[in-house]
Amino acid sequence: MKERRNGFRRAQMDAKEKILALHSRGIMLGLERMKRACGMLGNPERSFTSIHVAGTVGKGSTSSFLASILQEAGNRVGLYLSPHIYRYNERMQVNGKKISDKEIEGIYGRISRLPVKLTFFEFTTLMAFLHYAKKKCSFAVLEAGLGGRLDATRVAEGRYCIITRIDFDHAQILGGTLAKIAREKCGLIRKGGTVITIRQKGEVMQVIKKECAKKGAKLIIAKPLPKEIALGLNGSFQRENASLAYAFAREIGIGEKGIRKGLKKAFIPARMEFLKGKHRVLLDSAHNPTGVWALARELKKIPHARLIVIFAAMKDKEYEKEIWRLAREADVFICTQVSIERSENHAKLYEIAKKYCKNPLAVKDARIALPIAKSLAKKKDLILVAGSIYLISEIFGKKEEVMGM
Repeated sequence: MKERRNGFRRAQMDAKEKILALHSRGIMLGLERMKRACGMLGNPERSFTSIHVAGTVGKGSTSSFLASILQEAGNRVGLYLSPHIYRYNERMQVNGKKISDKEIEGIYGRISRLPVKLTFFEFTTLMAFLHYAKKKCSFAVLEAGLGGRLDATRVAEGRYCIITRIDFDHAQILGGTLAKIAREKCGLIRKGGTVITIRQKGEVMQVIKKECAKKGAKLIIAKPLPKEIALGLNGSFQRENASLAYAFAREIGIGEKGIRKGLKKAFIPARMEFLKGKHRVLLDSAHNPTGVWALARELKKIPHARLIVIFAAMKDKEYEKEIWRLAREADVFICTQVSIERSENHAKLYEIAKKYCKNPLAVKDARIALPIAKSLAKKKDLILVAGSIYLISEIFGKKEEVMGM
């Protein structure tokens, strides 16, 4: 019996390894592959009400607030997040429970037999649709991966589209202006649907209003969250994300009590997350200038003696702006890199950090960076790990599932 169980574990691991290996196919924009694959599997994406979440910052947090509120209101809710932090299973959840390895193995078998060449994100999105359909979810909160117009999640024709703050990110793919980026995000807006957003920058707001008018969609601008409402996620910037979830919940008739409970219970890792232990370690997934600016403002509110930063960034990010903002606040700034091709070289980051911090360090292996930071830290010091979700995943995640992110 023990041998059979071990063999089954090996099969489970193989399924995830094969899915993660699909990263080698890269990004292939377009919806035809997804539409074809969904059709072959009986269109599982039509079995639940989809809520799309697009934007530049706060997508994961907003999605978590939404799912928590809907669950608190008595619904069975699917939550789709990307990327994962610790394990691949985090991407697909139902009422807070992550998909199991056994479930991944079963769904993998169905999708892998299709005569359609899917990318990693398409395969994972289709897996989520099948999982939510099987679990009989009434709602699925779908965090868009890249943009919106050609994002794999778009094949789920949801009436609701939540748009978080839009700023510059992935400009080389989505466009070099805020208006172009906004138009890509607005590709998730449906005819006659409902769009909920915050008060955006002028050119972004113009695009959203124009797209809503063109498609006859109802536009709701979320109001500031009442000050007395408590949140399950740290950081004052989370109140903007929570306001979107609040506005959506009121729109569909969820009561105030359920909304407040849901907002307080919401959780997603590596969003101003403090780790328990001897040293004060703070994880944050900020990975673009907008997110890093918000994080830097929050750091001023946290009592600490010295600040020790562990930083890595992807090559396609505006990391000099991020380093400038964090390094000048840091007493020690450790530049490192992640073991994926997209990661910028730690030595290059170090050369930039030298301009802004008196004590920069260059550490090639991200997994060594944290022990070094802890060896330098005293009782009241704060260690911050930021700059990339992939950095946090590399240091704290399951190694074989991080390498394929």
